[in-house]
Amino acid sequence: EDLAQSRLGELRGQLAAALADADWQPAWFGRDGRPVVLHVLHGWGGGAERFVRDLAASDTARRHLVLRAFGDFTRRRYGEVLELHDGSLRGPALRRLPLTAPIADTVLHHHDWQRFFDETLAHYAVDAVLVSSLIGHSLDALRSGRPTVVVAHDCYPLWPLLHRDFGDASLAFDAAQRAADLAAADSEFEFAQRDPGYWQQLRDAYVAALLAAEVRLAAPSRTALANVLRLAPELASLPARVIAHGIAPLTPADARAPRDGARLRLVVPGRVRRGKGAELLAAVLPLLPPQVELVLLGAGAEGHEFFGHAGVHVVLNYAREELPQLIAALQPDAALLLPTVAETFSYTLSECWSLGLPVIATRVGALAERISDGVDGFLVEPEAAAVAARIADLSAQREPLLRARAALRSHAPRSLAAMSADYAAELPAAPAAPALPPQAATTTQIELTAVRGELDALRTQLRRQTATLRQQQHELDARAEWASELDRELRRSQRDVGIALAEIERAQDDLVQRTEWLTRTQDDYVELEREFDERTRWALALKAELDRAYASLSWRLTKPLRFGMRKLRGLRARLAFSATRTRGIWQRLRGSLRRRGLAGTV
Repeated sequence: EDLAQSRLGELRGQLAAALADADWQPAWFGRDGRPVVLHVLHGWGGGAERFVRDLAASDTARRHLVLRAFGDFTRRRYGEVLELHDGSLRGPALRRLPLTAPIADTVLHHHDWQRFFDETLAHYAVDAVLVSSLIGHSLDALRSGRPTVVVAHDCYPLWPLLHRDFGDASLAFDAAQRAADLAAADSEFEFAQRDPGYWQQLRDAYVAALLAAEVRLAAPSRTALANVLRLAPELASLPARVIAHGIAPLTPADARAPRDGARLRLVVPGRVRRGKGAELLAAVLPLLPPQVELVLLGAGAEGHEFFGHAGVHVVLNYAREELPQLIAALQPDAALLLPTVAETFSYTLSECWSLGLPVIATRVGALAERISDGVDGFLVEPEAAAVAARIADLSAQREPLLRARAALRSHAPRSLAAMSADYAAELPAAPAAPALPPQAATTTQIELTAVRGELDALRTQLRRQTATLRQQQHELDARAEWASELDRELRRSQRDVGIALAEIERAQDDLVQRTEWLTRTQDDYVELEREFDERTRWALALKAELDRAYASLSWRLTKPLRFGMRKLRGLRARLAFSATRTRGIWQRLRGSLRRRGLAGTV
């Protein structure tokens, strides 16, 4: 690291000296006889970024640049920094601009964005613009004055919801539907703005910019193009073409020892998230017969909720290069794709076919367009019962799967070269003007380019070493924390054992004391039982004596006298109460006569 820092300082000095003597260009775009194409792309990765990488790698007749917007997902602001990269999207950015006024989604116009864009167009002699996404960008990307191609990877910004099924013929997808969709959007809605008027204005401005620039539309499937034209019928006047994506072929790995085929094994490749099959998969699982097992391959963080389901295995992540080995190890009978929102192409389908794997898919979007049901795959309605029934049928009868697998042996996936050739017809074949005056490069410029390459390589190496060091330090800290926690746990365990031993001793002492108390209690109980027997005998003797007294002649002869005495005592008590009550009434009467008089008292 010290050596790299020292060399980096030397190169910075050489670079500063060279820049003082030469008008230096960081790359020779537009000066090698090849036209330059500028891609406009978001920073989200995914299929759109894969398309840009593949086209830049396969189109050797042109130079490719990529203008990407980066932002913060938690803040819902996707255009905070602009970066310009070459088509490989590797290495440091050629140019970078933090925007003082960040772009949340897409703006109609942005001064700083347009200035950066215009400087890029002039500095690198850009001949054409290819727009894959305007998320984080400005509509100024459509106003370059150069040939422009818009690739319909989705329907943004014609519709604010990215994961929306546009195949429902009963919906108008008008202003009322837009307002209803925005009102129903949950917390996972990608954008901060929910005002229907805002999105209507952006949609109208986007359509106007497309028409004014006379852009060419390209879509990876007929379904994708139909959705765009359904949302914006005004664009039907623009030239449009369906150009399917190509892929770098995957070579199937040698299969391991044959597995027991008693159970039907299906792989679910790719992320399992909303719109990509999570809801439908969760509904299908309880309906599957026990003879079926699923492997969620690369499900990501969303796959955690499927842990513990019977017959379901989860692999959270894998690299694309590992897919042939994984398929060879798992030996699945088919792949299962369950999107409920229309795919515009589906790279996953192409990869499965490349590995000779039949696909069971929902009848939506490009999947329904690309798969021939019962020939090279199987289509089913996006309903849990229908999916489960089709899987059960294939589990019972495996011959259709074998026929589909045989058909895929002659089904070569579309190549990157074929895709590149189709896009070549939509892009300039020759550069319009060089980036710099057509003069020979000076020795200083050539040396400066070499120095910059070495500088970038050292920077990359330094970043890689720093990242490795940080990772090792993080792992060391984690292990130290683990050891410290283990030591604390051991001490807590020892303390808990001591406490437990003390509790056992106290329990033993308490048991001895309770045993002694129980012995004394038993002795007391015997004494009480003896005393109770004696008192019982005394009570029985007393009762016998009373019975004899009640049966005597004197007790019967004095019965009338006892009755008269009881009546006399009761009469005396009643007379005493009546006398007391009469005196009280007389005193109240006298008091009332004194206070109220005779009339008042009456």
